[in-house]
Amino acid sequence: MLWQLSCRVVHKLFKEVTEVGKALEKIQETIGTKTIAQVAVLYDRENSWALKDAQGPRNENMYYQECVLKQYRALREQGLNVNVISMEHVLDGYEEKLRDYVKQGGTLVLSYWSGLVDATDRCFLFGTPYRLMDVTGIRSTEIDALYDWEENHAVPNPSNHLNLQKTYRCNHLCELLEVSDGEKDPPHTCFGDITQISDGKQTGHWR
Repeated sequence: MLWQLSCRVVHKLFKEVTEVGKALEKIQETIGTKTIAQVAVLYDRENSWALKDAQGPRNENMYYQECVLKQYRALREQGLNVNVISMEHVLDGYEEKLRDYVKQGGTLVLSYWSGLVDATDRCFLFGTPYRLMDVTGIRSTEIDALYDWEENHAVPNPSNHLNLQKTYRCNHLCELLEVSDGEKDPPHTCFGDITQISDGKQTGHWR
């Protein structure tokens, strides 16, 4: 009985998918067209494994996949077509491309632990994000983890040129950054107070 029910469901789905395919073939405007993505999000499975096996600053719940999904969702909400690529794609010259992009006025967004280790998990020397410190105008000096019941806040600088006005909640990892002497613009955001959460309510805070 269960086998017969399963076959009926599969047959119904196959029939519906076939009908959608036939309907698309009748839309002449879509035949031969291509969707060009302006943005690519890199999802690295080996990096995900490395984060899950990392011993510190958090030994669990690094939320790599959730971070990538948030970035993808944010780009899609801006109306951008997004490709999801892996380390198997050709990434030669990406540093220079990022550097040229910023020189032309583009805004580069990096997540935590960027440019920290090489492909064999060996730490880079002389500062991180490695080979991108001149591009970002910052150097990472320290990173620490928050407990699950703690949170921090990124408070926008009133003079930031991105016109950020919203205060953003920060969980799990907080990184201290040193701004380059040659950086003309002030940081877009600064950390506020660390807040302890108890039963869904803020019970105290400290710097």
